[in-house]
Amino acid sequence: MYIADQIAAYLGSAVEGLAYSETSDEGNVFVDFFPSSPDRAVVVFTTPGPEASSKLPYDPSRFQVAFRSEAGGVWATSMWNRVYQALHSLRDVTLPGGTFLVYALAMHSSPFRLDDDMNGRPRYTLDFRTEVLTEERP
Repeated sequence: MYIADQIAAYLGSAVEGLAYSETSDEGNVFVDFFPSSPDRAVVVFTTPGPEASSKLPYDPSRFQVAFRSEAGGVWATSMWNRVYQALHSLRDVTLPGGTFLVYALAMHSSPFRLDDDMNGRPRYTLDFRTEVLTEERP
């Protein structure tokens, strides 16, 4: 499981109103793509992080959480706040999939508005930087 998958699973269990399913489209949390439905959706995107050290036992990692809802965007901005509260400053937790998250920090403290999608649904994003524990390096 990659960090995006593990964050998606974490959000599905930690944030009220979100559900993640690794094997079906029954939830509203997805990884690396926005499906055409439901209107109210959260996506965890994998993003490149900085170079990892060859000597430290942890790797920097980054991901982006995107939010979409029906016209008006009330659900999207409300969910943005819930996810921000759940992940910003999260420390020392083992994610679903077994990765030990040293910390997660939001890279901005208010919703960043993207263009509406092709169906006129508003979208917002939230970027995070993290460090995750790796196996010992030589």
